[in-house]
Amino acid sequence: MRTFIDLKCDYNLYKNFLAVAKLGSFSKAAKCLFVSQPAISYNIKQLEKQLGVSLLIRNNKAIDLTPEGEKLYKFLEEAHNNLVCGERNALEASSLLNTTLAIGVPTHIAKYYLIPVLEKFKNDHPSVSVSVISRSTQEMVNQLLDNALDLIIDTFPIATENNNVIVKSLGMVETCFAGTPEAINAEQRSYILPNKYTATRHSIDALLGEHYFDNMCSYEIATTEISLELVLRGKGIGFFLKPSVQSYLEDNILQEIWVEDKEMPVTEYGYAYNKKYLSTTTKNFIKYMENKNAKN
Repeated sequence: MRTFIDLKCDYNLYKNFLAVAKLGSFSKAAKCLFVSQPAISYNIKQLEKQLGVSLLIRNNKAIDLTPEGEKLYKFLEEAHNNLVCGERNALEASSLLNTTLAIGVPTHIAKYYLIPVLEKFKNDHPSVSVSVISRSTQEMVNQLLDNALDLIIDTFPIATENNNVIVKSLGMVETCFAGTPEAINAEQRSYILPNKYTATRHSIDALLGEHYFDNMCSYEIATTEISLELVLRGKGIGFFLKPSVQSYLEDNILQEIWVEDKEMPVTEYGYAYNKKYLSTTTKNFIKYMENKNAKN
């Protein structure tokens, strides 16, 4: 039967290796761990000596992992994430005091959906520290798998082959093309669209054809804020989730248009979490989302 003392090397040596492998630099690892760079280098050599294998390939510009280092890194990263998750759940057992919540969400979803839920959650749990990032869906999924994010809120598909990632729907939302009267009535219309190969752009191309906008697309923009700012400046017609621009439509600042008389797609949106690292705080926040969705 294996016991805790079967661990041959000091865990601090593994922690030093994990930092170097993750950050790709002795100096960055030293700064992260608040130790000197020579100490990091010495600890890595000690780890290699005790394990009897080379873990790193050292060169002037970067640090690469040997095949043995790659294997060890994968095990250590998973073990570290489990430790972080276990510690976090222990701290959260009695309350949500001084805990954290990291959410990945595109800006167009954050504007109309996340902010009201987050406001209610923070009112009830003011000590929870919340961070929100906006990236591509795939980048956010990768961060979810690495335990860098607790939750993703996005339009579908939120695709992953990892069985630990649970994806659930929150509902459907209307989309629209909208622009200023000047942009809509221009002799030559131009469009401001999401970046190619995103789920949102795919829905547009599926509706109108992949090459429909080849000579009419002036900008490809990753964030709704920038797209909306350009649209409000009359630089083109943008594609939006309708609730995110509803106030501009009601005030006649923007007008909705239909391209080729096509019915605009209705987009499904939802959330995803990694069940392997699901924290009490994340579970609690999911309840707030589902309660809001039930009321809608």
